[in-house]
Amino acid sequence: MKIRLIYLFVSIVSLQTICNGFETNELRIRLDDVSYEEKTISTESGGIVEGEGLYLQAKKITYQKDLANNKHKLKASGDLMLSYNGQIFLAKSLEYDFILKEGVLKNGRTQVNIWFLKGETIYLHNDKSYDIEKASITTSEMPHSEWEMSSKTIHLSSDQSLSSKDIKVKLFNIPIFWIPGYKTNLKTFGKSPVSYILTWVSGQGPKVGMAYNLYSGKNFSTNFRIEYLWKRGPSAAFEGFVSSEDKRFFLESQNFAAYDTYYRDTFPNKRKKRFRLQGNFHAATKSDNAFVNVVYDKLSDKNLPGDFPSQNFELNQLKSTRLESRLFHEKFTLGCNANPRINSFDSFNQAIPNFALNVKPFYLPKTPILLENQFKLSFYDYVYTNLLESAPVIYQKALKDFHSLKAYTKQTLSAPVFFKGLAFLPSGGFIGSIYSDSPRSKSAYQGVFHYGAKTHFALEKKYHRGLHKITPYISYTGLSKPTAKDNLVYIFDLSDGFHKLDMARIGVDQLLYFKNSSNLFPNINFDLYTLGFFDSETYNKTFPKAGFESKLENSFASLETKFQWNFNNSVLDLLNVNLGVTLSSNIAFYLEYRHRSRYYFRKADLENYVIETARTLEELLDSPMSDGRNTLLSRLEFTLSPITTLRLQTQSGWGRRGQKSYNEAKLDFYTTISSSWKLRLSCEKNTRATVVTCGIELIRH
Repeated sequence: MKIRLIYLFVSIVSLQTICNGFETNELRIRLDDVSYEEKTISTESGGIVEGEGLYLQAKKITYQKDLANNKHKLKASGDLMLSYNGQIFLAKSLEYDFILKEGVLKNGRTQVNIWFLKGETIYLHNDKSYDIEKASITTSEMPHSEWEMSSKTIHLSSDQSLSSKDIKVKLFNIPIFWIPGYKTNLKTFGKSPVSYILTWVSGQGPKVGMAYNLYSGKNFSTNFRIEYLWKRGPSAAFEGFVSSEDKRFFLESQNFAAYDTYYRDTFPNKRKKRFRLQGNFHAATKSDNAFVNVVYDKLSDKNLPGDFPSQNFELNQLKSTRLESRLFHEKFTLGCNANPRINSFDSFNQAIPNFALNVKPFYLPKTPILLENQFKLSFYDYVYTNLLESAPVIYQKALKDFHSLKAYTKQTLSAPVFFKGLAFLPSGGFIGSIYSDSPRSKSAYQGVFHYGAKTHFALEKKYHRGLHKITPYISYTGLSKPTAKDNLVYIFDLSDGFHKLDMARIGVDQLLYFKNSSNLFPNINFDLYTLGFFDSETYNKTFPKAGFESKLENSFASLETKFQWNFNNSVLDLLNVNLGVTLSSNIAFYLEYRHRSRYYFRKADLENYVIETARTLEELLDSPMSDGRNTLLSRLEFTLSPITTLRLQTQSGWGRRGQKSYNEAKLDFYTTISSSWKLRLSCEKNTRATVVTCGIELIRH
């Protein structure tokens, strides 16, 4: 029986009048030019079949339901598109069994995230997973891709986790790599598993390499990378990451090994085994009241970080090895730090370990006085590098390792007072340390009183479109004469170095804020100040320094300035100016100038002025802390098209004692070629060489 342009919107119940034994679940069928025969309906003019978790459209469709003979099937072909449990498939043909809830696709393909999968046969299972035979994976939607991974069978679970064995990686249909097994979650893994490196190293020739993602899941991933430098030899790296579902636990590591030479070594043509082991571990309790962090970095030689730079080694951080743990309580915080030296070529101040207890500040009974308590118990061991073994004996004798057990406490009393915009915050207390050893080869004690005060008065005026706020302030810091001179105790860190100190910072801070400001009216922060020293061997003026810090910012530009003038020596001590401008969505630039005079001393804490009071100006100028220099940095970035970017970076330096001026530049060109390749071309001119590099990475844009 032929029916022209008949639309059948029927439930299984209503179809019982046509065919016996239909299930009660709803099924909707819409066909053109339907033929009906022996409990089978079919068409060759196109149609749609919809059911629970299934949507099909195709040119040819045959639907059969004969439960008496255990038959309930669907066949389709021609311009076939299938949505199966939310997953879209295109295929040549389909056979589906409604009783088993399983199907077979021929010459099918599908997409998950950035990945395109295809195979000769795709088996759909009733647990919402599927298998692909004679399968291939790529990031290109084109029928013929430049690269692909192929395997006899690929299995994808209901959550799109992929697993396969015996995988071949092909480039232009040529096998270049083989992997025995591979697992990943395609929905969470949005980066190509393959990337290629092509670099030209000045004086060393070409470097070629390939990075591969062996496994990438939601909470676990591993990567492998191999490289070969023409004049040096091979190298390889293995990277891994594992974490808990809630990210309270994770471990990441990178491990590098090579059998090559180092061109600036004593014997540049001699190959040797070289390695680097890096890791980062974190664990925390569910209540976040305790955590442990561990970072390690073991190197075979000091040249390795520069030889295997950070852009190829993601965890490249400070060559440090340390442990940090904390326990937080409502009344105190307990911590433990450890910093062992595991690289013998380093000079290192080891804390093995350092325990710290900070008691939560509390008010003394029936008073407005706040008490803060800190306690530390540490074993410090300062170890010099083994490279000194080749130095003259006079230096080896002068630089001897030293160590000591140290108990430290800091007590602080404060009583803040607030009155009609005026804030007065006086504070004072005691710092004490006991050392089990000292330069005199006996125990030592150090004690000092610290005192100070901060006061500021805020004046503000509100406008319809903004706010102007002026805050004059005075900050005073003082230290009493310590019980022991600094050469009688070991100096492990800033908590060991004390000297009589009386200094003040006096200034005016201003804020000019515009609500919904236009581009012509930037928000402004401006801090004008002077520094006073009342007992210093370095300065012969009471107020030897003055300066300002400012920041102007609006929707397209930002200008930050730091300025400091040295009245004591009549020089410009510090000038830092950085300007960032976004001209349009395609053009932006950044410009920064840095000036530091030889009187602006290098310090770990620039706000700590104990060293200036403890040492004469001549001693400081003769030390590495005196390092005057000028630096000019720039960065210009153009977006030439949606797929092409050009970036130019420059660095110039001059005025450093004992060194020549220098100019360095780097030009990067990024673009996307074909459908899934990102190309990077770089040219770098530095003080040592001119380096041209080329990198190709598979992407999905």
